[in-house]
Amino acid sequence: MTDKIRVLVTGSSGLLGRAFMRTFAGCADKFNVLGLAFSRYEKYKNQFPLEHVDINDRVQLTDIVNRFKPDVIIHSAAERRPDICENDKDRVIQLNVKSTEFINELAMNVGAYLVLISSDYVFDGENAPYKTDAQTNPLSFYGETKRASEVVCLKNPRNIILRVPVLYGQVETLSESAVTVVAEQIKKNANVEIDNWQLRYPTLVDDVAKCTLMLICKKKENGDSISGIYHFTDNQKLTKYEMAVVMAKVLGIDASQIKPGNSKPSGAPRPYNAQLDTTATSQLIGVLPSTNFETAITSILNNTP
Repeated sequence: MTDKIRVLVTGSSGLLGRAFMRTFAGCADKFNVLGLAFSRYEKYKNQFPLEHVDINDRVQLTDIVNRFKPDVIIHSAAERRPDICENDKDRVIQLNVKSTEFINELAMNVGAYLVLISSDYVFDGENAPYKTDAQTNPLSFYGETKRASEVVCLKNPRNIILRVPVLYGQVETLSESAVTVVAEQIKKNANVEIDNWQLRYPTLVDDVAKCTLMLICKKKENGDSISGIYHFTDNQKLTKYEMAVVMAKVLGIDASQIKPGNSKPSGAPRPYNAQLDTTATSQLIGVLPSTNFETAITSILNNTP
């Protein structure tokens, strides 16, 4: 019997982390998965195999990695909100960059490799679609920290970086995702202006998790030739306004009340169109998982309080 792949997941109680836990736990014949959680540990400790860990506690983190001895660490813990990043830079550097550096060291010490979840915000949005070797040029501090974490990650040639766009999934509350927060806005007041300038590619967290699993399986088969940067995205192009119209229909809200905001939004600068080219990923693992936005968001909104 083939040994199970031992997978350690950071940020496992977050939106993306929960999708990783569901996906890998659902393949228990191939994977032994353990999640690291902090703020929401109590909520999910009976659903998933979790350890209660502050990712900034290096002693505790070292102990768990040395005990579990993972084959791969999926590093999904990060501050992803660009406006928050601009106003709390020291904390964000610690979480997005320095924790990546330390976790990479721990992985190398036990012979593991890292799968770093990165972002389309490493690009400036001027030359989409972006291939994996395209020049990065982040516009925001958030994007800068993700690029810096990529530089750290690439110090180990075995590591994988998976860049993804804006994510959504089965949320605890509508405010948990940059997509479903729009539904929260229009539920409170449909007579609101929603960004119709930036082009987004909303991607289901479960699809990201499936793609990651496929990459890890391919690396198990083919060894360290599977490394470096990969892109994953669902390919429906939608502005936040267009997403709002879809969500209004699901919620029974009159979409004609919602106003399209056609000028560049305020706050941290965002790329106009940072579409990711997934050619290299699909050439490696075949047909990529992809879920229709309207289908998925209907189910999500119908199951969220």
